[in-house]
Order: sequence, then structure tokens, then C-alpha cells
Amino acid sequence: MHETLDYYGGLPKLKQIIQSFRKNVLATQEVKHFLFTPNFEKLYSDQVNYIHYIFPKTDKEYQEPIKQTSSDDYRIPSWQYEQVVTILQKILRDEFGVLENDIIRMSSHILELVEESRAQSDDMHSNIWKPADVSLINIKKFYESHGHVSKLDYDENEVKVVNGLSFPISAKIIPRDKILQLHAVSPHDAGLLIDEATEVANLLTQKFNRLTFETKQIGLKCQIIAKHNLPYQNYVPTRLLLRLSKMFSEAFVEANEFFKSQSAKIISEGLNVRREKNNIIIDKNIKSDVYKQSPVELVNDLKENRVDEMLVLALFENHYNVILEIQHSEINKYICKVKDKTYSYEFHQLKTLLVNKIEKNIKASQ
Repeated sequence: MHETLDYYGGLPKLKQIIQSFRKNVLATQEVKHFLFTPNFEKLYSDQVNYIHYIFPKTDKEYQEPIKQTSSDDYRIPSWQYEQVVTILQKILRDEFGVLENDIIRMSSHILELVEESRAQSDDMHSNIWKPADVSLINIKKFYESHGHVSKLDYDENEVKVVNGLSFPISAKIIPRDKILQLHAVSPHDAGLLIDEATEVANLLTQKFNRLTFETKQIGLKCQIIAKHNLPYQNYVPTRLLLRLSKMFSEAFVEANEFFKSQSAKIISEGLNVRREKNNIIIDKNIKSDVYKQSPVELVNDLKENRVDEMLVLALFENHYNVILEIQHSEINKYICKVKDKTYSYEFHQLKTLLVNKIEKNIKASQ
């Protein structure tokens, strides 16, 4: 919504749109009650303050008619709501020159926040949190009151919603920036290197553009994470927070399935590319007499430390059908993943395993 709004003039233009929309609705007898209660200042401030609390729809969802998103208590008859939608879209088209594709997106976004303004104006009970109300305890109680199993994590300053949504998410408080951050982490360990995981994260962001993905390396694992920041310095609308949490969780389910299939493809393709490169390394070293073609002579060269490090790695990867990752430290570690297990070796251990493998092959061929 931010990019679309900026294209048409940003907040000053949004202000004019809301002014015209409210004026036209109040001038239409059949639907003027829709905007009786919230005044213009309330409508506009909610549009600005809560813009991050509307989760983008999919392209397919945007093709469907715009529906009311508020609870039954605040809904008007469907035929009246359709008239409200028509009024807003006509304003966007005729007064502000918004393109057809953007009209659908903008009107959907604006109306969802208008419904929130109406609900807050009519509600006898508080459905917003002040900044001081944003605490781990309140967040946990909030999710649990809607049937979601939640756990506190004081070390991470977050509440983990472990059950009740389509996919587990966390709500993290970042006090310095006044941010309530929703994030989801894929539990799938694809065995990717960090560069490969970053490649998948970029693909995910392009394909599932409602979410932004990044990678994080924890120990030997590369995790895929999606985040959504919600500013809370201007209050938190709890109805929208709940709706957003559900939609964020649902969106991550599909993305996670794509991540699992795409990472498997990258592993398969990467293994073939790596093996081709390794064969080139091995061929070059054969030609330069770093080791002879005789397996027995190769074993002797390995034992006598006469084989280059990269050649040892290439040989190991080819013989054991794995990909090695170098973990640089005072003593380098060489990491490989086989199915769900991770193995860590020092260089001398790699050579020993490689020698054992070649000697076993020699015996089998005799």
C-alpha cells in the first residue's frame, strides 16, 4: 500500500481522498449512517496510524468483490456496503485518476481501516492498546483469549503462539523502536549453505510478495524467517492485530511449502554443479601430477600430506556424495549434512575418512 499511495501523492492525497469519500457517503441517503459516528480526523488518523495493520491480499483475493471485515455488530446490509464501495471507487477513478488495478487495492485497504474506525467509535469497550499496554503479559492474554496456546520467552522478549494459528508465529516487542514484530520461522532444515538459503529467501520474497524473507544462521542451521513490523507508538488496534496474525500465519504456510520444495531442488542442482567443478579440480591436478591416477599412489600422497586442501575437499565430496561447508576458525571445521544429521570434521579427519574410502574401493576391486 505504501508504494501505491506514494505513487499517487502520499499522505496529502490520501487526506483528500478520505475527505471526498466521507462527504459523498454522508450525502447519500441510503448509506450516510455508515459514516455518522467517526469524524474526519478519526478516519484520517486511523488510516495513517494503522496502515501497517492491514495485511496485503493475494492477487486472487483482490479479484474478488470487497467484503466487510468487521464483526457482525458493526456490519451494514451487503447491498449498502456495495454502494459504499462503489462511491469510493468512483472517487478514486474520477477525482484522483487512480488506475483500475490500483483502485481495487486502495479501496480494499482504505475500507478495512474505515471499518476499524467505525468499530472503535461505536464500541463501549476499549479495543485498542496504548503504548504502555504493549507488554508480553497482555499479548499472551490477548492470544489466549482467542483460543491460541501461547508461551512467554523473556530472553527474546516475545510471545510464541504455538497452537491455534495455521503456522506458529511469535510477537516480539522492540521497545527502542516502538515496534511489535510478528515473525515466523521455518523449522525445515534443508541443509543449505548460507548463500543458497539467501537465494531461496530472495525467490520467496518475489513469489510471496506479501511477506519479506531473510536468512539467519544459528549454529550449523540456516533458517528462513518472515517478519512484519507493526508500530505501536500510536496505539494498537487489537481487532486488526488478531486478523493480521491469522493472515500472516496463513501466508507463511504456503511459503514454507515452497521453501521446502525449492531448497530440495537447489540441493540437487547444487550437488551436480559442485561435482562438475570438483571434477575439473581433480582433472587439473591429475594433469599437474599433484597425484597419480593410481588409487594406491593417491592414498600414499594423502598420507604424506602431498595433496592440496581444495583437492582433498573435492575428492571427499565426490567419494561421499556430500557438500562440505568450511567453518573458519583457528582450526577450520568442515561441515556436511546427511539427511537430518550434521557432521563436523577437522582436516586430518577428512583425510582419514577419504583414505579409508579409497582403500575400501581398492579392496573391493581386487
